[in-house]
Amino acid sequence: MIYELRFAVERDEYTALRSILIHSIKPYDLAFCEQFDEDEYAFLINGEAQEVLGFCDEISKRIPLSLNFKFLHFKNIESDDFKPSLVPDLPLVLDASLMQELSNDPNKLPKYLDNFECKDIPAALNECINRLKANNLVIKTALGNFKFGVNIEALSKESSQDAKLLFWDISMLKTHMRVESGQVEALASFEKPSMMLMPKEIFCDTLGGGIRECILPFDAFLSVLSAYCLKQDIAFSFFVKSSEEPFISYDQNLPKSHRIVVSKDGFILYDEISAKSLQEIINAHKMELEIKDASKNLQASSLIMFLSKKNEMFFWLRGDGVKSVLDFEFECSLHELFQEILATKDGDKLCENFKKHCPELYSSFQGSNEPTKKSKNIFDFLDSVAFILGFKNVHQLFANAYTYVRDKGPRIDYKIIKNEEDELKFNYILVLKSAMSFKIAGLDDATLCYGILDSLGEFLGNLIGDMGVNFHAKSVFIFGSLLGEKILFDKILHYMPKSMRLILPKSGFLDYQ
Repeated sequence: MIYELRFAVERDEYTALRSILIHSIKPYDLAFCEQFDEDEYAFLINGEAQEVLGFCDEISKRIPLSLNFKFLHFKNIESDDFKPSLVPDLPLVLDASLMQELSNDPNKLPKYLDNFECKDIPAALNECINRLKANNLVIKTALGNFKFGVNIEALSKESSQDAKLLFWDISMLKTHMRVESGQVEALASFEKPSMMLMPKEIFCDTLGGGIRECILPFDAFLSVLSAYCLKQDIAFSFFVKSSEEPFISYDQNLPKSHRIVVSKDGFILYDEISAKSLQEIINAHKMELEIKDASKNLQASSLIMFLSKKNEMFFWLRGDGVKSVLDFEFECSLHELFQEILATKDGDKLCENFKKHCPELYSSFQGSNEPTKKSKNIFDFLDSVAFILGFKNVHQLFANAYTYVRDKGPRIDYKIIKNEEDELKFNYILVLKSAMSFKIAGLDDATLCYGILDSLGEFLGNLIGDMGVNFHAKSVFIFGSLLGEKILFDKILHYMPKSMRLILPKSGFLDYQ
């Protein structure tokens, strides 16, 4: 009988999965063969049902959660071209079962690490704890040379702002950070990605406050060290890159490390930029964008939305050709924005009220004589909005928004208007007027900042839906570094139609530089 185990595989990543399956089948007297597709991998087994089920039970204990592969089905199939594969020589992968075994016996570490020279491993692990408590532990890990400290003050002032957080197990991360179930599953996956997380309010002082990049133990040594840390009530460590001599040094062949953003709906975005041009990104997603409308055998239209922190924002329709469906251009000069507010209906009254309730803020931008400063980047415009509302910059606006604990903020007006040429334009001045009105009303900073971003996400999600209907678009490709901000990523996906096919950027193609 032939049985098939089939997996969905991301980015042609088969190595770890193959290693687990092939090393697990060795004790069984079962012939197998493999089939490789672009995004699926099949492992075919020839044997009696009871023995095959025994093997499946074994691998169910070994296969970890993964970003790169997921189980699709197990079934009996008919196959006339089953040809047993030779057993390839693949590196041993630390699967879930082996990791537990290693935690129980740290002396097996050399089996999984390269260039690891340590004669007394338990003693070395205890010394790591002593050094960590003294904030002086440097380890050359599988991902680089890092200095670890229990307190952020142990790190240099220059690097403490960029310090990452390593939680020694998932329960400690869940205790200290605001995290959703989908984020927890991704962090605990075989690839051990990192992501930006916000501490719970009670731990803000302890964890340095603000959003910070977090990760779980990502190699064999750190995974074993975690048990020692937890016994000493050490829940987490800050870490930064270091040029100091390491106390422990080793190498380990690991999957590529990624920083990701996980939406509430479970979509994963790789927060990485390696593309050099916009055309390189479009070319990388050409196949996804050229899906045909089967009912008409025609090229289906698709929408392309680009939201970047550095590059020009655009919203395109891609069909027979490419055309812009909405003009995005923003005034970012404080002086000019003030003049534009005055030119609108009741703009003078708004400015007088703003002057009365926020005199210092009013004088800070009203007295500016900066000439017109046009930009096609919405991040630039949000920076001007942030300054007028009393924040240092747009980064502080996002930081305040991340402290908000509810799901819906006040509605800021984002609207589209038609200009004299009957072209659609974004009415950016209305955003500023709406935000100023809430500031006058005394709305707290966290709520106001969240409302600005929540409303922007709603506007963009609804815009995708409206243009999808108007132009019969079946799919939308959304990319750009601004999506790395989870608030905006979540809100766009929440408000856009679920019926539209969503295309997200591949790893490295979030933006271009």
